[in-house]
Amino acid sequence: MRAVILPFLFIGNKETELCNMHILHLEINWLNRYLWRLVFLSLLSLLTACQTSPPKYSYSPPQPVATLDQQQTLSLLYRQYQQWAGTPYRLGGNSHSGLDCSAFVQQTYKTLFGIPMPRTTSQQILQGHPIKRSELKSGDLVFFRKGSHVGIYLEDDKFLHVSTKIGVTISSMHNSYWSRYFWQAVRVKPVITISP
Repeated sequence: MRAVILPFLFIGNKETELCNMHILHLEINWLNRYLWRLVFLSLLSLLTACQTSPPKYSYSPPQPVATLDQQQTLSLLYRQYQQWAGTPYRLGGNSHSGLDCSAFVQQTYKTLFGIPMPRTTSQQILQGHPIKRSELKSGDLVFFRKGSHVGIYLEDDKFLHVSTKIGVTISSMHNSYWSRYFWQAVRVKPVITISP
């Protein structure tokens, strides 16, 4: 490695100049080695970070809700829960770093069932027809607080949703809060495609 010598004004006799130049030469060599080590360690840490593998998500093609029985729908919804469990609530969010209740419904319906859903609860409630609470089946939408919160019904009065405190979670409709604020249930209409 070649050392770079910076021009300095040396005052004194030739021995002092040579001594000063030698010290400067040693300091520059040390600085060059230090910088190369710093660059090497930085690159090494970047390469190591690139080798970490992302979380593995299994993909299964979406299936229309109408073609699935209750057990298949329930199985898909529990798998969706496992992939999103604990994802924090974030108003307006739409990813694993944070999302809100309507974004979770939108993601779930598109991913699992191939059904495009609007982004807001006020539009999602219009995507099906109202049903009685006693008629709930896996995959039905449940709305609370006059439509300001939505979840997806699972079974036995449990539903999947995004809580503002817990994030993506499963709650019981028997809970005093959810029982008091339950508003409406909707069965989403399956998407019908017409072949030419």
